[in-house]
This record gives sequence, structure tokens and C-alpha cells, in this order.
Amino acid sequence: MENEKKRRSVYVRTGELPPLQMTPRDKEVLRCVGLLRIATAEQIHRSLFAATAATTKPCQRRLQRLWLHSYLDRVFTPVVFVDGKQTRGATQPYYVLTVKGLRLLNESKASASLRTDVPSLSLIDHCRDINEFRTVIAAAIRKRLGPEARLAWISETMLRKRNERARKNNPSLRHARYLVLPDGLVSFVLPTGDRQFFFLEIDRGTESLWRLVQRAKAYVRLHRTDLKRTIHGVPHFRVLIVTKSFDRLMNMRARIAGIGECLNMFWFATFDEQAQRADKPVSNISPERILQPIWHKITDSGLHSLLGGSNRATDPPNAGHSTSTGQTATSNNN
Repeated sequence: MENEKKRRSVYVRTGELPPLQMTPRDKEVLRCVGLLRIATAEQIHRSLFAATAATTKPCQRRLQRLWLHSYLDRVFTPVVFVDGKQTRGATQPYYVLTVKGLRLLNESKASASLRTDVPSLSLIDHCRDINEFRTVIAAAIRKRLGPEARLAWISETMLRKRNERARKNNPSLRHARYLVLPDGLVSFVLPTGDRQFFFLEIDRGTESLWRLVQRAKAYVRLHRTDLKRTIHGVPHFRVLIVTKSFDRLMNMRARIAGIGECLNMFWFATFDEQAQRADKPVSNISPERILQPIWHKITDSGLHSLLGGSNRATDPPNAGHSTSTGQTATSNNN
């Protein structure tokens, strides 16, 4: 028993530091965490290790070394139980880039857009879900279209800077209601050569449906102007709305349909599939499913894929009806 190796604490850096030979991939890990702001081991594994390792163990070993040497910090959220069931809180840590890690990357001139601040407790779950979508769709695109496929991601921070720059350069935009701030902007090129642009909205059920409809109207106003090009550099776009439940999805879909234009622009999905298999929810936001026909539209009752194609059901009455602006959005987005 005396020779048994003492297990290190996962909360406090204790004991003698193990040796660390900083590798190029370690710097990529630091940069990945800084770009995501706060990341799980699974998200880092998915981004950098999945091509060479079937499990997260190699990734977790490097994360532990980088944490022990203070290049990364660990953040745990409080665990909350209701009626004996855990309703929130992570048993696994979130990783955050430290100032020491940022300084190391500054030496390699690779620190643009990296963050070392920790989101507030109320925003951590939202940030995690954004990063889940971001890392999952990148992994799915690489798997489906090949390692040479390029996916571009613009973060909420960069989108906010674009809006601020637009307001500064054009005083008439200072109070413009169509400068909506999405959770991210993702784009990739289809095998046909067409580039697709998607604004992301993560809905955790904390906002009223009225407020979400106002955001949808802001997207419609943005689409009707040339500001989508001058501010964001996109000729057209769709809005992907990922919400927590099928009932909320259908309520949101019905309320946004009341806008009456650009209806084909809004696509909806839930985090988990409505039906459960073996008492476990099937995640729609996974590399295996995110590019499958899981996306609902307002203009028909089928399920659609981000790569094109659908499992088409019977269209509801007047599904194709829209204003002239809506027709333009349809032609631009398909």
C-alpha cells in the first residue's frame, strides 16, 4: 500500500509536476480552447484527436499535463439535483485557456481571437451548446466531404465586432433593428461547388417566443437589405434554430410562420430526437446525425439535410405561398 501511486486531485494542482515536452499539437490544443473560450474534453478530442485516436484518453492525458503546468484551467459547474435526479452541472471539467497559455501562443504568433475569460454561470451551458454544434458540424463535414473540405466559422464575438464597425461607419445604423447578433456563422462548400451560409441560434428555452419572433423578423429585415453582404459578406443565408424539445420547436415554427415572408430561410432541429431508444436520447447534434435529414422547415412538413435532399412528407396547405421576398429567399437558399 505504501508503494501505491497517490491519485492526483482533479480540482487542485498538487504534487510534483510531471515533465512536459510542448508539442505542436499541444499548441493546437491551447489555440482550440482559446477559440472555443470554454471546451469539454470530448469537444477538443473531436477537433484534434479523433482522426488518430478512437477514445478520448490520449486527449485527456495531454489536457491533464497542460492543466498541471497551468497552461489551461479547469472549471466545474455546480451540480443541482431535483427529486434525486441531476438536472444540471458537469462531472467532467470545462477547460479554459490561461494567461500563461496565451503568452505561449503569443510567442508563436497564433493568438488572434483567443479568449481567457470564463463565461458567467448562466452562460456556460449556452456556450457549451454552441461549441457542441461547432465541433460536431466540423467533424461531420470532414467525414462526409473529406479532410480537404473547408468549414469556416465566425464566432459571436467577431459578429458583434462586425455590427459595431457597421454602426461606426454608418450613423444611420446606430439604432437599426436588423443588426441581429447570432450565436455564430458557419459556411461550407457543397460537392456541387455552391457555398452555403448558416446563422446559428441556440435556444435553451429561456427566452419568450415573442422575443424569438422579433429576432426572426430582424433576420428577415437583414435579408431584404444589402447589409448581409456589406456587414457579413454573404449573398444569402439560412437560419438554423436548435431548441430543447419537439413541442417548443413546433410552437416556434408556428409563431415564426406568422411573419409571412422569407419562411424558407428558417430551419429547426432539436438537441435530441423526439423518440428515445433503449431509454437514452439520440442526439441530433452528433457527427452521425447533424447532416442527416433532421431539419424542419416552415414551408413543408418534410425533414431536410444541410447537404440537400429531404425525407419529404405531404406539404401542408399553402406551404408554397409567400410574398415576393419569401420567393427570393427560397431561390437563393436552395
